[in-house]
Amino acid sequence: MSKPKKTRSISRRNVLLGIGVGAASISALNSAQAQLLPAGRRTENHDVVVIGTGMAGTVSSLQAKQGGADVIVLEKMSESRNGGNSRLAGGFFAIPTDDSAEAKQQFLEDFTNKSQGRGNIPIYRVLTEHVRGDVAWMQQNGAKLLPPVHDAPYRLDNALAAPGAYVGMPDLLGALRQRFTAAGGKIAYDTKAKQLIMDNLGHVIGVRAVGHDGVVDYMGNAVIIATGGYAGNKLMLEQYVDPNADAMMVRGRTWASGEGLIMAQEAGAGLVNMAGLTSLHIAAVSPQETSSGNPFLGLPYCVGINRDGKRYVDESHGYVSNGKASLRQPGQKVALIFDADIAKMPNVAASVATFQRLRIPIMQANTLDELAGKIGVAPAALAETVRSFNGTVQDGKAPTAVPPKDALAYKIQTAPFYAFYPLVPGVTLSFGGITINTNAQVLEADGRVIPGLYAVGEGAGALYYDDYISGGSLANCLVMGRIAGQQAALAKKQG
Repeated sequence: MSKPKKTRSISRRNVLLGIGVGAASISALNSAQAQLLPAGRRTENHDVVVIGTGMAGTVSSLQAKQGGADVIVLEKMSESRNGGNSRLAGGFFAIPTDDSAEAKQQFLEDFTNKSQGRGNIPIYRVLTEHVRGDVAWMQQNGAKLLPPVHDAPYRLDNALAAPGAYVGMPDLLGALRQRFTAAGGKIAYDTKAKQLIMDNLGHVIGVRAVGHDGVVDYMGNAVIIATGGYAGNKLMLEQYVDPNADAMMVRGRTWASGEGLIMAQEAGAGLVNMAGLTSLHIAAVSPQETSSGNPFLGLPYCVGINRDGKRYVDESHGYVSNGKASLRQPGQKVALIFDADIAKMPNVAASVATFQRLRIPIMQANTLDELAGKIGVAPAALAETVRSFNGTVQDGKAPTAVPPKDALAYKIQTAPFYAFYPLVPGVTLSFGGITINTNAQVLEADGRVIPGLYAVGEGAGALYYDDYISGGSLANCLVMGRIAGQQAALAKKQG
């Protein structure tokens, strides 16, 4: 229940619009719109206001509630469409293999190397120390996970939301949300955050939102932005990534439109890693089922083939590397081929099972020539590519192949032969985001903390650069979400 609370003074100039970035013409439009959005018809007072019901928002709201805070969550979509990109996610949480110093060091090194040393290493260290304990916390709060499995070729494990890939996240989110509401937490659906409200000391003390009741001001000692990324915002993709990026297929929620980043920037927050393809997560997926038709577990064991019948990527580098490479292939359509022996490997079998469950066809043939016909390439070209690749495979590597394969290299030689085909590139999520510290506090571009404002999840960090390890995004939402919830609850005690 909302309750009266003494708040710091606010004025029209203390309300910051969450609309528009970049060009002067857009800024001018902001000024006009600022006059169109009136003060709230009513005001609700809470301790913590969370924006978003994805993994990061759900975790931070539950943690803040467990910390003794009165929490309200604002969700712009209807209740049936809650959860953001997290609801569509595979459900993997990357974790060190155990609690030893060696396992943690390997986890940290793999995360650092995957982002070419340009990721947010201080937050990687936080993930390393907390993620195993935070996965246990999720389970204590009703989340069901399968036993961890090794994520080759990396030196870490992945815990998976039960009952399996791409089907477990709705239940996991639902379990955590039920704990939150059972404890008295409140969620306002169909309520879109429009502005951050600041007091005369420069502290963020609320959110102005529009819902069924019109404009409402939700006040609190802390605001947590967990609105996701901007892959659904064509203007931001054009401005930051590439003039043609707006034409890319969006695998995730099309309503992930970057409002949280824009609101934070209007409050003075810095944004980082917003430029070029290094700021996007791109995967080559089935056009029949863009969100779940991603054979990422099996990919490292397969051989990628483009329309010319040639290899085009080191498949062992993972599905984001493969997705970005697919953008540069003729027709932007590729295949992942494998044989009967490779099909028996657990991770490949898991991807096959996912495609079968989704009723996505997997090409099968008794000969390579027959397979070539099914994936639309010249038989002679495919035969030569496979012959050349097989000749370079030794001890699980293919160092002289074109391109080389660093790990999980297996010969394609035993019938029947298979292919995940067709696979086309699509944007899963964005890596760029609001600048934060390891306490999830939002920072200005010069490093100053914006008091009362936190950001977590896909739109904060920015955590990754160019690529990431499977399970890294949900692990980030979990760990940093808990930290933001803890910090916001403390703000209540200090307010």
